Amino acid sequence: MNTVEPIRDIEKLQKMKKLIKKEKGIKEWLVVVFGLNTGLRISDILSLRWGDILNGKVRDKVYIREKKTSKEKTFILNDSVKDGVEEYLNYLKKESYQIIPDNYVFFSSRRVNSPLTRQYIHKIINEYGKRVGLDEEKLGTHSLRKTMGWYLRTN
Repeated sequence: MNTVEPIRDIEKLQKMKKLIKKEKGIKEWLVVVFGLNTGLRISDILSLRWGDILNGKVRDKVYIREKKTSKEKTFILNDSVKDGVEEYLNYLKKESYQIIPDNYVFFSSRRVNSPLTRQYIHKIINEYGKRVGLDEEKLGTHSLRKTMGWYLRTN
């Protein structure tokens, strides 16, 4: 198993997020925002369904059963995540996408009722990390989780 590093350069991280949003789209950007702000594993983020995070409005807390450990976990959606979800919802409504509780939040455009893949997000993080100058770092989807932990520890 390869180890990955947290993203310690906040300026490069902000540039990376802006580029992902501009070039890949709001859905991919929101996956990154979720990872950085919740510390969830990518498999748990990608398996979220609309019913998990919405109840008339964006929930403050979300309850999941972790895929890796099968433990129940409660996590808080901070303002960054909630604002991102609202922005994503507004985008989807403009695109006439119907929000159904059982549908994946981060759905694949290629496969019917399937989530984005971990490999797809890994590729995006690596590609955009290199583009903003993080080419010396070993990056992966777990880097988002580690970045949150690193940031909390240093501040």
